[in-house]
Amino acid sequence: MSKYFDEIDPIKFEGRDSENPLAFKYYDSSKILMGKSMEEHLRFAVCYWHNFCWDGFDIFGSGTFNRPWHGVTNDQAAAEAKLEAAFSFFNKLGNPYFCFHDTDVMAAAETPKEHVENFAAIVDKIEEKMSGIKDKASLGYSEYVFTSALHGRRFNKSKSGCCCFCCFASQALSRSDSSIGW
Repeated sequence: MSKYFDEIDPIKFEGRDSENPLAFKYYDSSKILMGKSMEEHLRFAVCYWHNFCWDGFDIFGSGTFNRPWHGVTNDQAAAEAKLEAAFSFFNKLGNPYFCFHDTDVMAAAETPKEHVENFAAIVDKIEEKMSGIKDKASLGYSEYVFTSALHGRRFNKSKSGCCCFCCFASQALSRSDSSIGW
């Protein structure tokens, strides 16, 4: 799948006395509580942005996370490398759910049209990764209109901002049979 986490064994429940720093101490996905497994009760989702996009930047200085998939440019190749790392991580963690914003998973875009095209391209890759495995997108939504408004792009204050939103809604409805949530 990916070379990023090859040297790490899948994370398993080993109990609270385990000295393995990469083991679940209390979470045993198969343990039955009140008629359901812990996995059914606790539907954890890996947050794509925090784990794969954030570079560690905070108010005290520049980012400290030098991740191999953080490239100089956020093009389609970089988006796909990040996707490979993410699914490798999900697999090692054994966590079937993840959540994301559109801009987390896709190549950078300058226009609404390019945004939709780039997002559609990476969603196709996500769906390929998800087919036949238990990973599920628990939440995905568009951040383009919000971030554009935040940064004062003109089209959000006009008819084209509404068109942009309607375009994303249309894309979401056209994929309503998929497991990608919007």
